[in-house]
Amino acid sequence: MRTALAACFLVLLAGCGGGGESGSPPDVPAAAVREAPAKVRAEGTFAFAATYVRQVPGQPDETYLTLTGAVDVRAASGRMEADLSALFEGLGSSEEFEEPIELSWTREQLTAVIEGEERSLPRAQAEENAGLIGRLPEEPAALVELLGRAEEIRRVGEERVDGQPTIRFACSVDARRAGAAGVPAEVAPAFAQALYGPRLPLEVWLDGDGLPRRIEYVIRLKPLTTGGKQVLPARAVRTAYDLSDFGEPVE
Repeated sequence: MRTALAACFLVLLAGCGGGGESGSPPDVPAAAVREAPAKVRAEGTFAFAATYVRQVPGQPDETYLTLTGAVDVRAASGRMEADLSALFEGLGSSEEFEEPIELSWTREQLTAVIEGEERSLPRAQAEENAGLIGRLPEEPAALVELLGRAEEIRRVGEERVDGQPTIRFACSVDARRAGAAGVPAEVAPAFAQALYGPRLPLEVWLDGDGLPRRIEYVIRLKPLTTGGKQVLPARAVRTAYDLSDFGEPVE
């Protein structure tokens, strides 16, 4: 009897003594994936940290771009720091960025601080003519909104993201729709023409409130050549956004 009582007491201390305990997997249906954008809009804001990882067969994975920032989805504004130093090293470029690029934007304007020099452009002009830097502000909020158009949704498993129990789902969205929205930021114009196939595969981790705690996509890129010389081989890029601080003010 003492042994049974002791075992029961240990179970209770461990937080495993029944359903609804903190840390138990959330009960999230697949339909929640398409409802996630509305959940985020209701919160109004979120913070994010993103990593872009280059995967080449036979070589170790390489993180070549990192982002941190926050978005006000109602005001279509936000800020981020983008560390592009490893990206330009990988391309063999003479460009050097010792400090992260600071970006801030409103609905009408994008401002970039590059090596201490501030530059501003109308938002539409930046998206059209400023390459990756001009498109990066589009991606965080657009990636969330794309979940509302998710198809082929299937549950993958249960995982913890930043200590939060989540349900992981795999899905996909129309490539043209993704590209037009600015996802993936690196090759959005090509995706808008479905040059990389008809679908963009996504994975999303939802918490018990139906909020996306992580969103990932994978794209497969052809070899990159410059002046007839191959700079990068055929590769996959896995981009992961971790979302947090929903509803917190964006400074």
